[in-house]
Amino acid sequence: MAKKYYAWKDPACGGVDIEWTELTGAEFYHMLKKEENRGRRFIRLGNDICPDDDTVIIEATEEEYRKWAKEREARRYLAKYERTAQITSLDAPVSGTDSTSLYELVGDGQVSVERRALASIAHKHLEQALQALTDEEARLLSDIYVQGRSAADIARELDVHRSTILRRLAVVIAKLEKFF
Repeated sequence: MAKKYYAWKDPACGGVDIEWTELTGAEFYHMLKKEENRGRRFIRLGNDICPDDDTVIIEATEEEYRKWAKEREARRYLAKYERTAQITSLDAPVSGTDSTSLYELVGDGQVSVERRALASIAHKHLEQALQALTDEEARLLSDIYVQGRSAADIARELDVHRSTILRRLAVVIAKLEKFF
């Protein structure tokens, strides 16, 4: 595996109309030590498929360098945890002699994902349905179901018959049922 070094012939080209010059390792490191080359950026192009192939180090713009450095750090981060992490199926038995699965140990029988998902959907529909009500209809629902007031109590307050309140409530409930 050899290393090949390529730099721009004209460092001022800024990555446009590039002409390359190949350097030896000694020439490359000597060039990097010079003060006028401090801002120049180089990226390492390795071969993940065939690691024994040549490694190429080329000059790059600041933007290309930052993108490369970000990807390099992401690969290093993943490689670091790849050594310690292990992917395991919840269906796998805990031990060779025990048929208990990880799902049985970790799974919470009290929690139903399906039930939670349906409740979330129903909640969204209920919000839409409540927004379709008039203020008077919403107040009637609140009085009866939130505050726990009776139809007779509300009827006395509004000076109407109790059956009127029950009929209004039936209309509001029918209006809400259209959303479900």
